Amino acid sequence: MDSKKDWHFGKKSKTLLSKRKKNKGNIHALNRLKKTDNVSILLPQIDTPEPSCHSPTYLQTNENNILNSDAEQIVEDNDIGYCFGKNVYDEIKFKLLTDHWSPDENYKFPITTHLKKNLKFQLGWIKRFPWVVYSRIGEQGAVCKYCAIFGREFGGKGSHQKLNTLVVKPFNNWKKAIEKFNEHSKTEFHKSNAMRADNFVAVYSKNCQNIIQKLDSARAIQIDQNRKRLIPIIKTIIICGRQEIALRGTSDYGPLSLDNSEPTYNDGNFRALLRMRISCEDKNLTYHIENQALNASYISPMIQNNFINICGKIIQDQLVNKINQAKCFSVLVDETTDVSRVEQLSLCVRYLDNNLNIEKNEINNYVLKEDFLQFVPVNSTTGQNLATVILVTLKNLGIKCDYLAKAMMAPQP
Repeated sequence: MDSKKDWHFGKKSKTLLSKRKKNKGNIHALNRLKKTDNVSILLPQIDTPEPSCHSPTYLQTNENNILNSDAEQIVEDNDIGYCFGKNVYDEIKFKLLTDHWSPDENYKFPITTHLKKNLKFQLGWIKRFPWVVYSRIGEQGAVCKYCAIFGREFGGKGSHQKLNTLVVKPFNNWKKAIEKFNEHSKTEFHKSNAMRADNFVAVYSKNCQNIIQKLDSARAIQIDQNRKRLIPIIKTIIICGRQEIALRGTSDYGPLSLDNSEPTYNDGNFRALLRMRISCEDKNLTYHIENQALNASYISPMIQNNFINICGKIIQDQLVNKINQAKCFSVLVDETTDVSRVEQLSLCVRYLDNNLNIEKNEINNYVLKEDFLQFVPVNSTTGQNLATVILVTLKNLGIKCDYLAKAMMAPQP
């Protein structure tokens, strides 16, 4: 047993000694690194939440001084290679499309040798193919600025063709440059991206509306046209109500005819007035009758009643506003029974209406007015119930009951 323990502890001590030797070797290696200068350290790429692209950056440390990389400097020069396979902000897209970096005549392009011939990028290609841009990021070469910014990962028919040069990396096979450029310019993928780029530049520079604004403007135009179609119909209803003319007739259903012939039956004053408007060349009404749908004519008796109720609500709101501005009013009520034997309470209001001069902002005179508000059905004609119905109705209409004048009639002798 003792020999086994000695052997076990001896093995453990040898392991500890070997670990110490390794640690000493690492410490010596670190000391040698500290004595050297200009050590290149490749830092791993860090994902950032911003929708921009950051290529792996080589940082140089010299006595803890961190310098900017060449890639970051190229980004500042609006190099098109900045957006390879990345999603960038609209501001950067606009700069890369309109103010991207372009080589001048003094720029020295890298030379490649092919069959003992020195080949390089030609500036004339940029004039011949306006979409060609030269990039200095990574492998220098030609890039399609439209496809690099707006291109997808796959293209071609059915989006099954893997994209490569000119889109996700530069093209630098100068022997086949013209052939490659002509082939790329004829693809549907390139044409669609060029169209996206032109539309993006126009929208971003506010020379045209985006799709949301176009949809909103189209909807606004449709609303305006629909309102113009309804104006003649509503004005006809208002004329009938102002002149106390009945709207309905014997048979007032169905579409309205556009010919000048009068029907053999009486279809009501409302439809007769509409035909008169059409004969007087009311363009909006004529266009509506010609292009109306059978379920959207807006001249049926139900629609007539809806328009009448809306007009009544507008008149009622105007009266309530005048009553509240007067700050003093009294209530006039009367009760009668309708044909269905329901007690109807007619509610009227007496108040002072001021004749206001808007230009001088002065009140010229006061006029005593009595206006009808509405009919209120009642189930009981007791004094308490009628008083409750009156106060509740005034409150629901928006009239301030604090301005209600309490008067008592003097007893007659």
